[in-house]
Amino acid sequence: MRTDATGATSFEYGKFGVALDPTNPNPNANTPVMLGAADQGSYSQATGVIRIVLSNSKAENIQAGQSLVGLNVRTYLNRPDPGQRSQNNASDITGNSNYTLVGNASCFCYVDRPPVASLAATPTSGQAPLTVNFDATASSDPDVADGDAVASYTFNFGDGSNPVTQSSPTISHTYNAASGPSGYFVTLTCKDQKCGTQSLNVASTNIEVSSGTSGVPPADPVAFGLAPLSNPSRGQVFFDLGLDRDGTVSVQAFSAAGRRVANLIDAWMPAGRHTLHWRGLDGSGRPVAPGVYLFRAKAGGRVVTTRVVLLP
Repeated sequence: MRTDATGATSFEYGKFGVALDPTNPNPNANTPVMLGAADQGSYSQATGVIRIVLSNSKAENIQAGQSLVGLNVRTYLNRPDPGQRSQNNASDITGNSNYTLVGNASCFCYVDRPPVASLAATPTSGQAPLTVNFDATASSDPDVADGDAVASYTFNFGDGSNPVTQSSPTISHTYNAASGPSGYFVTLTCKDQKCGTQSLNVASTNIEVSSGTSGVPPADPVAFGLAPLSNPSRGQVFFDLGLDRDGTVSVQAFSAAGRRVANLIDAWMPAGRHTLHWRGLDGSGRPVAPGVYLFRAKAGGRVVTTRVVLLP
């Protein structure tokens, strides 16, 4: 990628020249030679990602499975002469790393961006038994231009039933019992097609189900708290989350060393008791190792923590 005096970018390809050999100096060592314009190129200032597209014929017909050994990236200030672009005159340089080409049919050769979950429901209130239609078609993947898409949706209906993961963005669920004043808190996460990356956000909606009877005594006051329903837990953990007021709440999982592992929820929730489910996966959707994990709930400037032993 090259920028001119106005800041306009262009994307080129070429050869870097022979390697520098102090014992046998070559005048063309570390001297790039431009061969032509790249097929496509883009640069995002927000993410720092530079994307350059070359046909195989321009890249000496490299194929998936081949290795790039000792590769680094260098940045140089503009200069009028072509000259050498060695490590000692670079304005910035990365460390050397080895890479294996995966090919366009595999995962991205740059950072895969997670999909964004979105959830709607109809109706959102009524008497039991109440059948609710959930729609996640507004969920999206920011890499759709590169052939990625949302591949799976995981619905958690908030009534203690098992979560459902499926390829369709729509599903119906019947609530057979009243929810109480706090309602059923329904959540949605999704994963993309190419890399199986899970959404960082958790979409949510609240379903209020009444019994249709009158004279129901008011529910006992609820205190702010987070507690596992079983401890130790095997493979996954269910939590009882108590909220004494409406508002935004976040629940995160941390390793025993203090490293953040996953975000369970980050959304507005009504006051009352709620059931949260952690499937034992990290932020990339991979199973975590058995061990001790800390869970932190934050709401309205208040923080509570709890400790869980996760069994295999």
